[in-house]
Amino acid sequence: MTLSRKSQINVENVTTLHIYNRTVRRAFLIGLRRLDGDEQEDTHRKEWIRNRLRELVQIFHIEVAGYAIMSNHYHLVVRIRPDLARKLTPYEVARRWWDLYPKKRDSRGRPKEPSGEDLDMILFDPESGAPDGRLDLLHR
Repeated sequence: MTLSRKSQINVENVTTLHIYNRTVRRAFLIGLRRLDGDEQEDTHRKEWIRNRLRELVQIFHIEVAGYAIMSNHYHLVVRIRPDLARKLTPYEVARRWWDLYPKKRDSRGRPKEPSGEDLDMILFDPESGAPDGRLDLLHR
């Protein structure tokens, strides 16, 4: 019987996980590609995965013990650190959320630095000005 991830992983404790994911239909989207009949290593997508992993490690309290990027799947060995996440202030949580989902970008598409008002929009209900409960969801 298959169990949902929610019932398998306790996010309240420090936990080490082996995670893997493969491409749709086991397509070789990360491996070799043909250019003019010659097979060449497609490093663009592998580098994108590495860069995205670096970004996510900075935002979430996750430690990467190891990873392998194959031609149609990848493996990660990570340790989640909810003990460190619980120590974040509300503004630190809002800032990390902004880094993950920036609302404003510069002309080159990079996220702009958030203002205090930008972070307040994440933390507080726009109509009442009171904390609206979203922070509890973001802090998990």
